[in-house]
Amino acid sequence: MLKTKVFTDGFLGEELICFSHPSGLEVKIIPKKQKKAYALFATHYGSMDNCFKTAEDSDFITVPDGIAHFLEHKMFENEDGTDTFAKFAQNKASANAFTSNEMTAYLFSTTENHYENLETLIELATKPYFTNENVNKEVGIITQEINMYRDDPYYRVWFGLINALYKKSNLKIDIAGTEESIKKITPEILYRCHRSFYNPHNMLLCVCGPYDAEKVSEICDRLIPNIPDPQTQKRYPSEPCGINEKRVSVSLRVAMPLFMAGMKDDSDISSLSPEKRTYRMICHDLISDMLFSKSGEFFNKLYDSGLLNDDFSFGYNLSADYGFLELSGESRDPDKVFKACIEMINDALSDPDKYFNADSFERCKRASYGKAVQNWNTPATICHNLVSCTFNGIGFWGMEKMIANIELEDVKALFLETYKPEMFALSIVEPIK
Repeated sequence: MLKTKVFTDGFLGEELICFSHPSGLEVKIIPKKQKKAYALFATHYGSMDNCFKTAEDSDFITVPDGIAHFLEHKMFENEDGTDTFAKFAQNKASANAFTSNEMTAYLFSTTENHYENLETLIELATKPYFTNENVNKEVGIITQEINMYRDDPYYRVWFGLINALYKKSNLKIDIAGTEESIKKITPEILYRCHRSFYNPHNMLLCVCGPYDAEKVSEICDRLIPNIPDPQTQKRYPSEPCGINEKRVSVSLRVAMPLFMAGMKDDSDISSLSPEKRTYRMICHDLISDMLFSKSGEFFNKLYDSGLLNDDFSFGYNLSADYGFLELSGESRDPDKVFKACIEMINDALSDPDKYFNADSFERCKRASYGKAVQNWNTPATICHNLVSCTFNGIGFWGMEKMIANIELEDVKALFLETYKPEMFALSIVEPIK
């Protein structure tokens, strides 16, 4: 008999079924009485994880940058020459994959053949096939992708901010690697990374739709390899306090300058419990909304002066190990926008009640609550949020209840603790002159 943990939310009418498969794989199921289904099979392995060791290794090894992304590409190639994308298409599913800083994920969405597609998804991630020939071929393909990113102004402005905020963090590693690093990738290294990270003990399967837990478990019994936990340990460079650079810029073919300003959170986030980390993320979202929302004074003042347009956006990024604020948009003078931002932060630090009042707090809190409820609207959003939050030690289930209990004084205290003008940096993509 399958042993599951079932969580129910009477207010939202949602149900979450969790179980640990004997292989070590964690499975999360959100049953929905609908045709549309979404599945995401992910490993807690991303571009940051370039230094690691297993229980069998005497010491840590360092692998070429970009290998997690390279591995993602190669998992779609099969020894018998079949095309995994074609197999999904035959079963009326749309499939994809992605690599981020912390994870690699394989996914599909469908309205038919739910269990057949789930079998294909699991086989995709658990049956590697690498040869010198297909690896060398992939080097050329990914080199083209790297060159494409070099010409992407939105990617360049984001990567510029990361390099400005951080001195040694592996966040600075390009997800695709470099032309030089990917040339060092071999089938042997790929197989080693697959054994170390594509292990059920390091993976999570999340499905949303008309799925039955017993049937999902039966598929896992047949297809998930029951192999020992390699006990993989990751090692990252120690990130010093402070930012790396105050301002960075690059020239590309853009009509108007793009900018991304950000603030590095120097707090010891990794020491926080999942509950405290979740609470912190919600508070930071409320802080940024109270300061930078399009209904606020900061945006409207700069909008009226022609320094900002409707493309302005903001958000706080939080993982198990790092956190940073980002503000992005187009501006004829990004330096003036940045100066206005720092002036507002200094003003808020000297007079927090001016910016963090009860009316603004309640408005932003209701908006945050609404967004949390909306996160349950689509199977794709549910799966992505559940997996991302699990890997980053953040609670997704019941987040809306935590938002309801947030107090204004907690938000204000976190602002005073973490917002420091010296921790802000600016990245700009300027038009070629």
